[in-house]
Amino acid sequence: MKVRDHLRAIAFEIGSKSPYYSSDDVISELRRMRPDLIRQESRKLEDIALRRILNDIESRQSSSFNSDQADLFSPLGGAPLSFRGSDLDESVADRRLRMLLHRIPVGLLKKYVAREQPIRPKKTKVDAIKGLLERYADQLKSDNDSLEDALRRYNEEHGPHSS
Repeated sequence: MKVRDHLRAIAFEIGSKSPYYSSDDVISELRRMRPDLIRQESRKLEDIALRRILNDIESRQSSSFNSDQADLFSPLGGAPLSFRGSDLDESVADRRLRMLLHRIPVGLLKKYVAREQPIRPKKTKVDAIKGLLERYADQLKSDNDSLEDALRRYNEEHGPHSS
């Protein structure tokens, strides 16, 4: 993509003149120098930005799920919304494919959390998944069950708001 080349060149030029520069400085200069290039590449740039936002939303540990999921999936707050399929199952070759957390077979989640993880001072998504697997262990009947199945069984036993 030509935009990358121009951004790199502008960053190098600005960075050579001053010890500090910001992304905003580089973007502003690209807009000034090459508005035609931005117009020409706008769809690709939009796709990149939207993909990045979606990846951020899906991988970030959210405090809650959306209101459509609130009744059934609010106990999963604090865990990522989804996982890259290839991170869970090496047979998934396309790194763009994702699975919603509550639909992932528990067997894949168990394999995911069992992998060697670097030690981190903060709670990670692996810690969140381990906690969910422990919390709902009694409701998980097989490795083909999902957290959705476990939550449904839990709510049938204890009522929907006792999580």
